[in-house]
Amino acid sequence: MAPGFAASSSMITGYEIVADPILTAAIAPLKAAFMANVGKPLTRDVQVQDVKRLQELGTVAMVRTGTKPYKEGAKLCYRVEANPVIRSIELSGLTRIEPAELLAEFTTKPGQVLDYAQLFTDLNRIPDLYLQRKGIMYTDVTDLKDVKVEDGRVSVKVREFVMGEVVIRGVSGSEADLVRHTFHVKKGEPVVRSQLLGSLCDVYQLSTVEDVDWNPRFDKAAGRVDIVLDVTPANTTPGAVTLKKEKGRLPQESRKADPKALSEL
Repeated sequence: MAPGFAASSSMITGYEIVADPILTAAIAPLKAAFMANVGKPLTRDVQVQDVKRLQELGTVAMVRTGTKPYKEGAKLCYRVEANPVIRSIELSGLTRIEPAELLAEFTTKPGQVLDYAQLFTDLNRIPDLYLQRKGIMYTDVTDLKDVKVEDGRVSVKVREFVMGEVVIRGVSGSEADLVRHTFHVKKGEPVVRSQLLGSLCDVYQLSTVEDVDWNPRFDKAAGRVDIVLDVTPANTTPGAVTLKKEKGRLPQESRKADPKALSEL
């Protein structure tokens, strides 16, 4: 068998796929797509598409390609190697929830052939699961380096971001101090969604504030999230007419926002 991608004008006259036994059932439905190429010119593009089909299974680690003469043409030969079978999954870095509680929600389980696409789909659910169970925001897997696979053992470092600084823009001096005093999420503590939204509502209710918008700003190295408040000051000019704010109403942008994952990273 000649290894590598072909660059010839030969016709495709057959296929030979040798796969790890654990992949046999997953590859079987692809047979029709492969055989549809028989009789077509042998090109690099055909081989690239074949390899892509195999890799899209998610459980394939490597595809080795080659050709060999067959019936006045060329037979495409693929050697398909599987990802390792998962022996264990470990989540580290969690301090406010048991890892088993999150792992129970994963589709990825020990005993399966590792499917990286499914694994990362499961990991991307962590922020929502954490928020649903604990009401805490900004817990996530933020770096590919935090996901390691060694000998079938999957280890994942989860980061629990804590509150950093409150950065206030739009007002200064005593007005900024009042806004900062009204914000209840304390530095170094987890960002509880009810406390954050309650703080935004309280800031909005201040007579010196017309509106407030906010955004999280993440420091991955420090594991913290700063909350940036863009405050629109109220018109306090003597004689100015202002409408009384609706009690309990959140500022416009806060009502629209739904801060759950680290989508801003």
